[in-house]
Amino acid sequence: MTKTFTFVAILTLIGVPAMGQYSPISTGSMILSGNIYFQSQSGDLYESTIHDPVITVGAVPSVGYFVAPGVLLGANMLFSHMSQGGNHVTAIGFGPMVGYFYDINPMREEIRGSLYPYILAFADYGHFDLEGSGYSLFNIGGKVGLAAMISESVALDLGARLTSVSRKMEDAPESVKGAIIWVGAGISAFIY
Repeated sequence: MTKTFTFVAILTLIGVPAMGQYSPISTGSMILSGNIYFQSQSGDLYESTIHDPVITVGAVPSVGYFVAPGVLLGANMLFSHMSQGGNHVTAIGFGPMVGYFYDINPMREEIRGSLYPYILAFADYGHFDLEGSGYSLFNIGGKVGLAAMISESVALDLGARLTSVSRKMEDAPESVKGAIIWVGAGISAFIY
């Protein structure tokens, strides 16, 4: 009898919070996402005597938890590969993010086909090596996007990021700054 009671109590404790999560952006839901991006650069960060174009591709995997309806706290990683002429750099960074997802049709019963516009703020700290010298990087910025649900738990994620970048060589007295606009797409999986 006690084993049955314990089993029912555990199922109730697990099941009751899950029943309250009616949407991918409800309190207690999680999001796992990955975005691939291309970027456009500006500022003195990319000035060079090399006249070849700067080509950058990267990926930003992230994980988040909805602490209130639509309110997301999480972390993201940054993997970026840049090439200009014969120079190649790979950077890796990590940092926190906070955001808000808006449910444009809260009365909709079907999740598939729902649209969730969002805005995120983030910061990344990381490191990369170039020609034997180590550099630190610090990014801070924001992202606007749209999560379009293609199933009950998977969304196509389209977005643009504006990032203020600061990079500093280990022994240099000051850092080099610039701005980056990233436009990308990815997939997000919601667990709710």
